[in-house]
Amino acid sequence: MFLAVQKDVFSPDKQLARLLAELARLANNIYNQGVYESRQYFFANGCQPFKMLKYTSLYAALKESENGKLLHSQAAQQVLKSVNEAFKSFKALSKLLKLGELEYAPKLPRYRTKGGLSQVVFTGQSLKVENGLIRVPLGKGGAAAFAQDCFYIPLPERLKDVQIRELRFIPANGQWIVEYVYPSMEKAATSCKLHPENVLALDPGLDNLLAGITNTGLAFLLDGRELKSKNQ
Repeated sequence: MFLAVQKDVFSPDKQLARLLAELARLANNIYNQGVYESRQYFFANGCQPFKMLKYTSLYAALKESENGKLLHSQAAQQVLKSVNEAFKSFKALSKLLKLGELEYAPKLPRYRTKGGLSQVVFTGQSLKVENGLIRVPLGKGGAAAFAQDCFYIPLPERLKDVQIRELRFIPANGQWIVEYVYPSMEKAATSCKLHPENVLALDPGLDNLLAGITNTGLAFLLDGRELKSKNQ
């Protein structure tokens, strides 16, 4: 069994867009709180990279904070798990440095931009499908703060018979991306047969955003002029 992801551009109405932005700000805030708590624990233990604040202790410290109360508990947990994973990576890299297998000392995980937006993740345990819509709960604190206990988004037709494991709301340049994570019996693309004798050369540019040619004679160009115009 594999996990697959369907990624869609989501265009919420103004009311839902404001709600998602508030949730994303709360997620950003509690991420920074988690980084602060983890860094303070690290400094309090003499900057020893092998003594990291455990996820259970981190969540216990922040679940009653203002941000922790306003976010649904499982959404807050997902944010703090990502903080914990960042510090685990720092710990692993520090071990490699000590073994002489890393050239540069790793840096402690940093804070996100204050007031910014971060992705919000809801696990399948908290979701319900009702009349072709996914019901996303806000939790007790969120219900009191936003005067509603949930919101709804459409369930894509091709996913109507699968169980959603995770629902991710990702802010992206003024838009929203929704990722639906679900179990799939299809094998990952890495299982495809490779042909190491074939070569693809890529040349990035401006007017021609990308030029590609293969040793089998296939070639293509991606026009970059429209993108340049939008960017300008």
